[in-house]
Amino acid sequence: MAHLSDDHRRLIELEEQYRHDIRQQLESEGKFSGGRSQRLLEFFNSALGLFLLSTVFVSAFSAVFTWAIAAHHTATERRERQRHLTVEVSSRINELGILTTPFPAQYRDVLKTAFFGFHAGDTQNPSWKLYYAPIFPEYRERSLYSLLWELEDLTKKEDRPAIRLLLSQVRPASAYLDRLILQTAPPPPHSADKEVREFYVLTPSDQDSVRRHLNVLAHFVQTHRSQ
Repeated sequence: MAHLSDDHRRLIELEEQYRHDIRQQLESEGKFSGGRSQRLLEFFNSALGLFLLSTVFVSAFSAVFTWAIAAHHTATERRERQRHLTVEVSSRINELGILTTPFPAQYRDVLKTAFFGFHAGDTQNPSWKLYYAPIFPEYRERSLYSLLWELEDLTKKEDRPAIRLLLSQVRPASAYLDRLILQTAPPPPHSADKEVREFYVLTPSDQDSVRRHLNVLAHFVQTHRSQ
């Protein structure tokens, strides 16, 4: 005789318990004996009655099981999206730190695309230009603001004020891209490179101002790096 699996045995036990519960309910209501109640009980104990009870039970069990699997899948997918967004946001914030110091002129487009994302029209620019390289390619055209907006929606309610604080810093910080001052410097002495070097810099007061915005953003990176 073939051995029943634990799941099959458990299903049979649950069906038996279900029929037992119905019988007890009929007895407690005084409807167990005689006439229609007796015929109903006999029906439930017949092959057809057992089949119908089993069908109802299995259908209900299947529906609950399917719902549980779907809920688990949705929760897992949500956590994965939140993780991807957190990593991408942290990477972009790290790139923005050079705004507080002089940096090579060609790096301005890296900062611009870290703030605003890469747009299709930018491909018409010279190929030697540098752009921010996203951690996840699907976020290539997304702005930092839009990534934080989506992250807020995926974050637990009690943690959302922290994300809103970040949102309030992004646009003021990005405005300093238009305040950068282009400067030049001669090549280092005895260098084989004779090209004049170009770099961008903010005024000392602008550096202090943008640093305050970036410190708020950097706190997000430090917090999530330690988790």
